[in-house]
Amino acid sequence: MVNVNNSYVATPPIDGGVLHSADLGTTLPATAKEELNALFKANDHGAVGENGIGIQRTRTTTDIKAFGGKTFRTVQTESDEAIVITLLEDDNLAVLETVNGADNVVVHEPDEDGLAKTIYHVSDALPIKSWIVDTKDGDKLKRYVIEKGQVTEIAEITDVHTDVTKVQITIKTYESSIGNKGQNVVELRLDASQAVTGP
Repeated sequence: MVNVNNSYVATPPIDGGVLHSADLGTTLPATAKEELNALFKANDHGAVGENGIGIQRTRTTTDIKAFGGKTFRTVQTESDEAIVITLLEDDNLAVLETVNGADNVVVHEPDEDGLAKTIYHVSDALPIKSWIVDTKDGDKLKRYVIEKGQVTEIAEITDVHTDVTKVQITIKTYESSIGNKGQNVVELRLDASQAVTGP
């Protein structure tokens, strides 16, 4: 039976905070509703592009052939997961530090000229951090918790007069040390419309 209530149309949370990051070891949320640790909230990456959040789950397989050429069995050889997201606030400090590394973004004291920032484009690998992705659909919440993730790709950044400067990043996820499932990502959902009230 078709049930439209089983659909999910992702929108930003009420406060607009979709992507947050923090250093490894920061306390991770256990539910979709739980308030984030202050260290995550301090690294809110702001507005996200209209394409939303891309969850790339890939599996690579190899066919084992039997004599005669038919496939005897297919075995999985690789499994990966990455998050792709476009960030719209190019001057957001969290975005700058995510793209360049925190040590390569220097914010100077404001003076009579204004607030100056110096950003060093270096070739060093970006750090492995913890990440939270939040969306909502009415009474429904969806949260992706990534204990270990690393920005491994940054799409071409274009400064142009007809659009805002967009920063598309790919966050490669790694196996979590929490739990015994061997997961890279934990997806937490909550549907408040199904709450049980009273006897």
